[in-house]
Amino acid sequence: MAKLAEGFQTDTPSKSKLSLCMFCDTELGKETKPEHILLSALGGRKTTKRAICSYHNNLFGSTIDQELAGQVPILRNMFQMESGTGKAAPALRGLQSGNDRINLCSDGTPELIAKPFTITDRGDGTFDLQVMVRSEEELGQIVPHIAARIAKTEEEVWNLLAGARATKISRPAGAIHFPLSFGGTDAIRSIAKSLLVLIASKVGTESIRTEALANARKFVLDGSDTFTRTHSSLDSRLLPGVDLLEERFGPLFNLLYVRSDQAGRTIGYFTLYNLIAWQVVLAESGGPPNLSIGLASNPMKPADWSDGIANDIDISLEWLDSPDQTDILARGQQRMVAAMEHYVQTGREREIGRIVDKTLGKYFQPGEHILDEDRTRVAIAEMADRVTRMLMGIPMEESVTIKRPDPATSPDGAPAPES
Repeated sequence: MAKLAEGFQTDTPSKSKLSLCMFCDTELGKETKPEHILLSALGGRKTTKRAICSYHNNLFGSTIDQELAGQVPILRNMFQMESGTGKAAPALRGLQSGNDRINLCSDGTPELIAKPFTITDRGDGTFDLQVMVRSEEELGQIVPHIAARIAKTEEEVWNLLAGARATKISRPAGAIHFPLSFGGTDAIRSIAKSLLVLIASKVGTESIRTEALANARKFVLDGSDTFTRTHSSLDSRLLPGVDLLEERFGPLFNLLYVRSDQAGRTIGYFTLYNLIAWQVVLAESGGPPNLSIGLASNPMKPADWSDGIANDIDISLEWLDSPDQTDILARGQQRMVAAMEHYVQTGREREIGRIVDKTLGKYFQPGEHILDEDRTRVAIAEMADRVTRMLMGIPMEESVTIKRPDPATSPDGAPAPES
């Protein structure tokens, strides 16, 4: 069984042998920008300098790779998938959630889009002030703006607010409907490029810079609806060895796999999040013979990846050469339902973790030993109440008294929120 890789790995061309970009005559070397075999946006960590020059790396990164990566931000946010380089999942902004507009932050938490304060003039020299903030710190940030609007000093605003009663409300976000769309010529160009790079990382670019793979290279460079129709196909079948892949790389694994026969018929296969897969015929014949190479990764734990997966699962050329789109919508829905069940489970675990951390932080200092005492029992009761309400979708309302932060405890003299 191939060992899982840890961290990053980059292949660099040897000085003893000239290596050229698979798309032009640029020589590759130590100064070449590393190319992610599997896109970093999909969790890919392994890079190579043995495939593509820096110019084409940048060109593809801002075009076809961006097209493929742009199809998955929703899933990345839902499942908190970091990039291969460790960047957080993308935030999603301006979403309709029931009757509200919200943002989903990079950590997956919803953020209500609303005016932080509204001022209503009563017409008699007085006014109504309504404030909506997420924290005491945010209240401190908007006080100067309130003061400017009502022509008072910040001190006068704090005198108005301090001691006032407020309601802290925690409630689940409403349903959010996401459109999901995968594929298209440019995205498949990116997939074909990754498959060619995988080959080059193993056997060098000389085997790619051949007439047999000219159409595949031209497709990556220029695109072709004809190539898309005749040399690529969606595939709804479950992969051979799917159980092993799920066990080692999670239920949402990514897989790049290339196989060829003695005559050099070369077929690539790409599975995205174990939800959808594409087959790409890279060469009808004359390609590098007798290849069997693969790279698998866990997008929820990008450090878990292997470029030796072909040693553990055997996907025959005959299987790769017979894609099946029978009941593709029904099969796709089944996989999506399974993914959503996983999302509900992982999302519930994350939210419970947040509740525990926040509640403990309210009653205990960081690193403090938790003893069997009254405040511990109070904290446990509060956690149990919050978790129960979260699981049942019941809003939680708390009455709080606004307190002015103590400037002495805040960095740079700015008001510091009460803990």
